[in-house]
Amino acid sequence: MATPVTLPVLYDAYQIQLEHMLMSDGLFTFLLTAGVTLVLWRRRVSWWAAAPAGLALGAAAMVRSVGLPLIAVVLFCMLLRRAGWRALVSVVAGVAVPLLLYLHWFHGTWGVHTFTKSDQIWMYGRVVDFARCDVIKPRPELEVFCMDHVPPRPRVPARAYQAMWTSDTPFRHFPEDKRSVRANELAGEFVKEAIAKQPGDYLNVVVRDTLRAFEWKREDYPTPWTVAQYDFPVGASQSDMQRLYLDWYTNGRPVIHRVVEPQGAWMRDYQHTFYLRGPFLGIYMLVGLAGVLLRVRRLGGPVLLPWGIALALLVVPAATADFDYRYLLPCIPFAVLAAGLTLAREPRAVAHAPARSGPEAAGEPEAADAPETFDDPEAPDEPETSEGPEAAEESEHEGQRA
Repeated sequence: MATPVTLPVLYDAYQIQLEHMLMSDGLFTFLLTAGVTLVLWRRRVSWWAAAPAGLALGAAAMVRSVGLPLIAVVLFCMLLRRAGWRALVSVVAGVAVPLLLYLHWFHGTWGVHTFTKSDQIWMYGRVVDFARCDVIKPRPELEVFCMDHVPPRPRVPARAYQAMWTSDTPFRHFPEDKRSVRANELAGEFVKEAIAKQPGDYLNVVVRDTLRAFEWKREDYPTPWTVAQYDFPVGASQSDMQRLYLDWYTNGRPVIHRVVEPQGAWMRDYQHTFYLRGPFLGIYMLVGLAGVLLRVRRLGGPVLLPWGIALALLVVPAATADFDYRYLLPCIPFAVLAAGLTLAREPRAVAHAPARSGPEAAGEPEAADAPETFDDPEAPDEPETSEGPEAAEESEHEGQRA
């Protein structure tokens, strides 16, 4: 069962291409997967496993800001599964270490305690898709953000892209463009008014862009040239901006960037067919949801956490920025993990028999006293308890008191 669910991750051509790019997604997915794995490793996570899990989750949130709400998802699932206060405190402490260090560094560089100076600017790109200034009626200083009177561009289907990256952007009126602190503050004020006055329209665009993830064919969204960047390239041409980025990463050392043929053509042909199409991602999400519902008496069991992470990775970008096919890739490992755990058999907790006093306590227990531990009739005769040494010690103390 574990082998086939790895295929959508390891053999998705877009996953392979993303690992060749100067993008944060590969590192972000690894750190998030490491944190979730540590939380799920035992039925009841111990504090010494929760602490490094928190470190991994905090580091993931530093790499991509979408990781911040995922921390709340992990803590919520741990709380539902009664992980215990020591494990919860350990996760919070582990998360706090990298985030506080990052805040300290950011303050030393920019003079403010925050994670980014442009969070509201990206959120503005979300609301510009539906914001109507005749409904919002913003104050004069905010009218620069009104784009409902600007006609859409034929080759730019994403309104957010038009508002952020074309000459129509309102941020051209600010001295530092999208790096302006004042622009971020005013954009945040416009965003709050737009959502407060048009909550139904906001919900509509979030649902619309979330459902794009389940379409069979990839559309040219947000733009054709953005989608083309995720394809294996032909040739080795670089723009001036790409050369500048490479100089930053290599401290000015020359970088040889070339595409080797015919291997490059093989990868382009492979990418044309072998990737996880939207309906299959939807099937994985539905299987995971079924696993949560089947385990509803146990609050979703181990399926709830990876399924919740996958759902958040689908919805949060659509709610805070815009849809992008690149944002789907970190979701895939958690969707297939939830589906795999749904179909896997799970052992029951070991029921400990009370300790007996007297001569027979030193001998072996009778066969009739041996507890059943697995639903699976083909389970091994001596499965390990998943409750750890703490549960065994507690059972021993109860036997001594009896």
